[in-house]
Amino acid sequence: MNSDVLRWLQAQLGPDLNSDDLAARYERLHSARAVALEVLHERVAALVALPLKVTVNGVATIDNSANVAALERRIAQLDSEATPDDTPAALHDLLTTVQLHARRRREDTSRRSRPADKPPIHGPTTSGPPGTSHA
Repeated sequence: MNSDVLRWLQAQLGPDLNSDDLAARYERLHSARAVALEVLHERVAALVALPLKVTVNGVATIDNSANVAALERRIAQLDSEATPDDTPAALHDLLTTVQLHARRRREDTSRRSRPADKPPIHGPTTSGPPGTSHA
């Protein structure tokens, strides 16, 4: 994993993640998008495993449903966002130009100029079907 991918992952997921953990995930999944999605899905699962809303009457209320919704929106955004390790073929708005160079052509040996004293070489001529001879 190169430094651009690591910086992108830290920008998407927060700088507090362990770089070695991100590198291990990247080696296993081979995609920055897959690493980010895996981390975000783990965060959603951790929030959903606990009660989303807890209220202690007159003391405090904790509501994590907005956090789950925000993480789900972020997951949906990642599908349309370009990542630093995307291949150029995967980017739809990429234009490529290819410069073509002319190359030398082979010389046509049948039209090559022959010395005047040597006639052109031709095979036997027949005027009938193959296998018949005319005398």
